[in-house]
Amino acid sequence: MDASAKQRTDVDTGISASGFSARQRHFFWEECVSCPEGYPVHIVSGKFNLMDGSVCSLALGFCSGLEGWGAPGSGLSASVRSMPEHIDVTWFSLAEKRCYHLHAKINTDLIGQLFEKGYIHDKENRSPQRLTYDMINVGLAPGGLVVIWLCGPGRQTEVGCYGAGPCLIEVRDLTKLPAEYQYLFDWDQIDELMNDLGIVSPAGATADIPFDKWMGYRKHLQWRPQFFGPESPIVTEFACRFFNGEEVRLSAAEIRNEVLLTRLPATIEYNWKTSSGRRFCGAIWFNETEIFSFSSSSGDEASDSFSLELEVNHGLTVVMTRFKRFKDVYRLKKAVSSIRELN
Repeated sequence: MDASAKQRTDVDTGISASGFSARQRHFFWEECVSCPEGYPVHIVSGKFNLMDGSVCSLALGFCSGLEGWGAPGSGLSASVRSMPEHIDVTWFSLAEKRCYHLHAKINTDLIGQLFEKGYIHDKENRSPQRLTYDMINVGLAPGGLVVIWLCGPGRQTEVGCYGAGPCLIEVRDLTKLPAEYQYLFDWDQIDELMNDLGIVSPAGATADIPFDKWMGYRKHLQWRPQFFGPESPIVTEFACRFFNGEEVRLSAAEIRNEVLLTRLPATIEYNWKTSSGRRFCGAIWFNETEIFSFSSSSGDEASDSFSLELEVNHGLTVVMTRFKRFKDVYRLKKAVSSIRELN
């Protein structure tokens, strides 16, 4: 086969990408919205302007954020379509009683590369698969922070971060406003919603809004997972969700090659087998205050990465965690873990 015939074909469209500009490429994806737990929002208007001139609307109305920052919410539709070129969104932050608006250009080069390349999804006892991203998730946080992620099974990757500005919504006659919007102009009703435990988790909201919190989640820290325990554990699966909303599932090859990760972990789940053939699953939930305290004290030595050592005790009941760089060791004493044996 000659070189000219070796043209990549987009799986979802059957259209050869060779000779076509990014403006002509189409991929299968769905849009969705996310917000932090405890800080619900109401999307007043929202859309992506796509590269082929069409529009993809965001789901309007209330978003509770009960699933947590970065967790994909509901979308309107999933279809084969062009990539987004601009985002235009207006929303009301209930915790702040303030409205924000953003119109911004999106990094289409990065999104296009990620859509085309995809990623390896490797699960124990299954052949590795190359999957594609199939969702674009828009995160709306207090202070007007907007983060965009590409999502797929076992993977969520940040592709943009923006700052929206405050705006005003003028309504001359509230009676002509749709009923689902009228509460936005009623402070007492908003307060009722913010005190409804079915809508706002008490674990999420705080009296003083930590406006820098979600930007702080994006701090980089280079680290590699390393595994210790009885009977020489061999890790077969590793999944990590980060505080900044990203998510990754490492393939067996990536684990062996000690792939470098760059965000602070919120949760980790991994499977391993022992030399005697027993199989286990371990899960760790990191304490946010503790791990960010470590990050703040670790300095900005980007050239020196840490090892995050995960060590199972001999009783197979606890996963002990610690960051280590050279002779420096920082034990994460407030991390919570669980272990169960797999059949």
